[in-house]
Amino acid sequence: MKTLYLLRHGQYGSGDPLDAIAEPDPGLNETGRTQAAHMGRHIDASPVKPDLVLSSNARRAKETCNLVVAALSGGCDVSVEDDVRRASDQSLLERLNHLGAAHDTVLVIGHNPTLHRLALWLAAGGDGACLQDLRSDFPPCALAVLSFDADNWAAVTPGSGRLTGYATPATAATAATAAKAAKA
Repeated sequence: MKTLYLLRHGQYGSGDPLDAIAEPDPGLNETGRTQAAHMGRHIDASPVKPDLVLSSNARRAKETCNLVVAALSGGCDVSVEDDVRRASDQSLLERLNHLGAAHDTVLVIGHNPTLHRLALWLAAGGDGACLQDLRSDFPPCALAVLSFDADNWAAVTPGSGRLTGYATPATAATAATAAKAAKA
């Protein structure tokens, strides 16, 4: 069994189009830092944790990666790659296929529209509500979780996955609040 987490980087910049000219590789803003830390805790609360993180080398993705990894209990390998930053959905799938059998759970931190398209392309089925949410949007720090009945990443192909989870910072916060209330 292989599990793939696809996490879009957190919110970045000020939203002012002129800032994009002044800062071609912006970092996370305060909202993005909060989103990334929160999604790291959300992933850490999952029963299956990543043993490999592949991150884009864009500043906003690296900052997201650092905050997420800091929230994870236990260790994992991290690889920051230009190829993830510039990847198409096809080339990102090829990158995953080359992982072989070494890692069971991989977290990819990257960009839209690539991650959104890849999640939709890989998911043949799964949780109906999650699929509907995934089809409608993939905002900053959105997380798609897919599982594959495979022993090797080379067997992961379009339509071979099941979407087992989808979360945004807002839905993850709601779930965390509900979990705390249930414990009280």
